[in-house]
Amino acid sequence: MKKLSIFLLPALVLTATPASAGLIGYYTFENSDAADSSGNGNDGTLGGGAGLSFSVGGGVGGGTAAQFSGLAGTANLISLPININPGVLPNLTMGAFVDAGVGITAFAKVLSQDNGGFDRTLGVDTRGGTSGAFAAFSNTGAGVLNSNILPTAGVGYDFIAVRYGSGQVTLTVNGTNVSSAAANGSGNALLYIGGNPGFNENWTGLIDNVFVYDEVLSDADLQTIRVDGGIVLGQAPEPLSLVLIGGGLAAIAGMARRRA
Repeated sequence: MKKLSIFLLPALVLTATPASAGLIGYYTFENSDAADSSGNGNDGTLGGGAGLSFSVGGGVGGGTAAQFSGLAGTANLISLPININPGVLPNLTMGAFVDAGVGITAFAKVLSQDNGGFDRTLGVDTRGGTSGAFAAFSNTGAGVLNSNILPTAGVGYDFIAVRYGSGQVTLTVNGTNVSSAAANGSGNALLYIGGNPGFNENWTGLIDNVFVYDEVLSDADLQTIRVDGGIVLGQAPEPLSLVLIGGGLAAIAGMARRRA
């Protein structure tokens, strides 16, 4: 009986390496910059204003977080070279861990590409429900999806995310979902961290572990990110990886039978 040569195994195992499906941007701010940790090269640009700095040791799990003072203007924001307009990314999930600071306004935004048409945006708002609650823009010229959940300012980080796809928007705050119809317009070609670029609705407080996916994640996916305190890169296999795993196992079994 011939045995399967062990040198064949490494090549098959390499094809099964997990990858983060659909992740196009991930920002941990660990080096006090806006480098993209997803491996896609979508590094952010710091505006250079006095209202943007970094809190070393103040991030999720004791890491570094981006710190915003609420000063107006895009110079106090971080811009990302990711176009989240519906015509470019019909399916989108984006979110972050946020810690609201003292003096935050009721219209402060965390992630936005809005230029006036209720374009894709996540933060806090007064419209559609509780003033200053976490909210997302939902319908062109019509609406704000309000969670009626206020930030736990000074207590710790809140986990917020928004999902757009198939004409629907779902806002998630600390594991609680609210949904509505969505028909967002096209806004800026850049995505901004720390405020709404067109309306000076800038965040006051900390933002950490920002993520952007070109797909609609499941509730379970978001819960995993929330519990882990961010993305654990390489833990969510893409469908292709699963196919290769299955194919590799089948090939091993086939070769074993042929060589028996």
